[in-house]
Amino acid sequence: MNTHEIAEDRSEGIWEGEYFQPKVDIVESETHLIVKADVPGIRIEDLDIDVTENVLTLTGKRKAIDERWKSIHKEFDEGHYFRKFRLGMQVDQSGIEATCKGGVLEIHIPMQTDPEPRKINIKTA
Repeated sequence: MNTHEIAEDRSEGIWEGEYFQPKVDIVESETHLIVKADVPGIRIEDLDIDVTENVLTLTGKRKAIDERWKSIHKEFDEGHYFRKFRLGMQVDQSGIEATCKGGVLEIHIPMQTDPEPRKINIKTA
């Protein structure tokens, strides 16, 4: 994996109920990696994004349609969303931002700039 890639972590797991792996596009700009995930029907408060030990994890729960409504046609079931990606060391985890609009989650992951080389002065005791 080079410094501008992220790799999907395909760890196994046991989940309660149905779970879905949302479709994801990952693109790179000069300054960011951008992850776009399809999460239709999920409320923002039911969606979590976590970065731990350079692993980006998307989890969420799509709840059933309000009982006051009668479903006429249904293509999306209730269940859990789950996707996990290992980030390269080159990203600035503290600057990650996310938005969700129209069922598309968009995560902007800034890439770290290479630190400028610097000379270290040696002090005498």
